Amino acid sequence: MTAQKKSKPESIGIILDGNRRWATEQGLESSKGHEAGLENVKNFLSWIKEEKIPSVTLYAFSSENWKRSTQEKQFLFNLFKKMCRDLRDKKENSEHESTQIRFIGRTENLPVSLQKEIEKVEKETENKKSFYTLQIAMSYGGRQEIVDAVNRCLKKRIPVDEKTLSENLDSAGVPDPDIIIRTGGEKRLSNFLTWQSAYSEFFFVESYWPDFSKQQFKNILKEYSQRNRRFGK
Repeated sequence: MTAQKKSKPESIGIILDGNRRWATEQGLESSKGHEAGLENVKNFLSWIKEEKIPSVTLYAFSSENWKRSTQEKQFLFNLFKKMCRDLRDKKENSEHESTQIRFIGRTENLPVSLQKEIEKVEKETENKKSFYTLQIAMSYGGRQEIVDAVNRCLKKRIPVDEKTLSENLDSAGVPDPDIIIRTGGEKRLSNFLTWQSAYSEFFFVESYWPDFSKQQFKNILKEYSQRNRRFGK
């Protein structure tokens, strides 16, 4: 049976889970967990660049997260605005390491002030000669994305098959994830990259997202390099 091994993934998806539980165990408000989570996102993106992995998708705010309290959602939206500004202000070391930033999901449902920050960061990075692509899933659900892609195909009056559906996903142009990581101890996708994850390798980590470490990431990459990927062959 033919198997395929790759030393490193080309694309990674990551479910940033456990911020609130981390805060609770520290005796802190949930907002502090989200702040710690954002700091570790910055760490993680630096590890991605060190490993020269071209694409990463972060699950930042799901379609189900709209059910959270108004106070928590408002805090998260303000945090996301700060994240957008930080990404715009970040000085890259070289043209080779410049990053294209894009958002997927029903971002039109987000507060207008956050939509404006998203538009700015996407516009400022869309024409970069980029080695890296940072894709952020916000107001996102995998099933929603598939429904939206089908509706786009119907609107264009093109037949719906695997190729056309893939080309009309929010994530079109970004490789399907070779690896999906979920922190926080849960072992499910929770509506993340439902179509794209058909042949992904899954890694479930007990650590909450703020505690996810560089060594844990390296261990995942090492295990991935040892896995046989058959793709049904």
